[in-house]
Amino acid sequence: MKKIILLFALFTFVTYQANSEPVLTGEAMFDYAHLSKTQISDEDDLIRSRPSVMANFSRSLGQGKERLSPFSIEGSFYGYANFKEGETGKSEFRKLILNYKGDHNVFNLGMQSISWSETFGVNIMDVVNPRDYSFYVFDDLNMSKIPVSIINYQYFYNDFSFQLIYNPEAKFDRLPGHGSLFDPYAKYNLPLEQTPSPKAFSDSEFGGRVRYLFSGGLDLGFIYYSHFNRNPAIYLDPALNKLHSHFEKVNSFGETFSLVVGELVLRGDYLYTPDTPYATNDLSFRYSDRHQAILGGDYSTANGFSFGVQLHMDTLFDHQWISAQLKNSFMGETFRPSLMIFSGLDNQDLWARAEFSYFYTSSFQIAPQYNYLAGKSGEGIFGEFTDKDYYQLMVKYLF
Repeated sequence: MKKIILLFALFTFVTYQANSEPVLTGEAMFDYAHLSKTQISDEDDLIRSRPSVMANFSRSLGQGKERLSPFSIEGSFYGYANFKEGETGKSEFRKLILNYKGDHNVFNLGMQSISWSETFGVNIMDVVNPRDYSFYVFDDLNMSKIPVSIINYQYFYNDFSFQLIYNPEAKFDRLPGHGSLFDPYAKYNLPLEQTPSPKAFSDSEFGGRVRYLFSGGLDLGFIYYSHFNRNPAIYLDPALNKLHSHFEKVNSFGETFSLVVGELVLRGDYLYTPDTPYATNDLSFRYSDRHQAILGGDYSTANGFSFGVQLHMDTLFDHQWISAQLKNSFMGETFRPSLMIFSGLDNQDLWARAEFSYFYTSSFQIAPQYNYLAGKSGEGIFGEFTDKDYYQLMVKYLF
C-alpha cells in the first residue's frame, strides 16, 4: 500500500499541469462456476458466483498543443464480490505504471506483468512474475500472474532491442490454501508453515532480454533472469510435523524464436535453470538442473481460423506432452468457438478446455467454458487433480 501511495503522489506531482483527458476503458463481468471435488479431498463441490470489474485508465502527462508528451500513466484495477456465504471479495491493482517513451528508449516504472513467451498455453518463459496457484490452471493465465513493482527499461534501434528489469521487492508464488480443492497435500492433513517474505533490495530480482528480428522473418531472443524458484518445493519437517515451502534464488537462461512463413508461424521457447529445488513424492526436496522446452507452430487465416500444435518437455518431471489449440469465427465473429487439448505422450496427463463465445454486440459477450483434468497420481503434473472437471458461464460487458 505504501508503494501505491508513493506512486500516486508521484503521478500527482508530475500531472498537475497535464492538459489531456484520461482514457477509461474496462469490462464488467459476472461468472458462475462449478468445480467438482477431487479424489484427494472430501470437500463439497466448489460453486463460485461473483460479479467483478476490471477498470483500465491511461493519461498523457503534460501534453502540449504542438508536441505530445513522452510521459504517460496507465493502470488497471480489478475487484470482485463473492455471493457465496462466508466468503468475501477482493480488490487489487493489476497495473500501475509511469511510462516514458522516447525515439529509442522506453521506461516503465511501477506495478506490471512481463511476458517473454512466444508459445501459447503454458508460458515457461514468464519468470518475472510469480504465480497464484489458488485456483490452479482454471484461472486465466494472465490473471494468475502476480504483478510486481519493477523498473523496466527497453531500448529499440531498427530491428534490435534489449530490455533490463530490476525488481527491488521480490514476491513468492501464492500457494493453494490448506485443505482447499487445489491443495495437493490435503491428504496429509498437515499445516503449511508460512514462509517469511523476501527482504527488499537484498532479495531483489533482476535480468533482461536481447532480441533481434532478421530480414527473413526470424525473431530471435535471449533472456537471463535471477529470481526465486517458480516451482513450489514443498517438504516435510519431521521434527515439527509441518510442511514447508522452500524458496531460494536461482538463475534462468532462455532462448525464444518465432519464424513467419506466410500464414504459418513456427515458435519455440527453451529455458534452462541450473540447480533448482523441486519437490519429491516422499515429501522432501532435492536439486536438479531443469530444462524446459516448447516447440510448435500455428496456422492462421484472415477470416478468424487458427490451428496450433506444440510439443512440450520438462526434465524436472522427465515427461513429454503435446498440445493443440483450434479457434474459429462465424457470422462476422459473432460466434467464436475454441478447443484446447494438453495430453501426455509418456504419461496419463490430460487437460481439455472447450469454450464458446457469443458476442451479442461488440460490447456484450456470453462465454460458457468447460475444463477437464485427468492423470495418474505420482507422475506428470495433473496426477493429484485427476477426474476434476469445471464448467463456467461468464457474461461480460465491455465499456
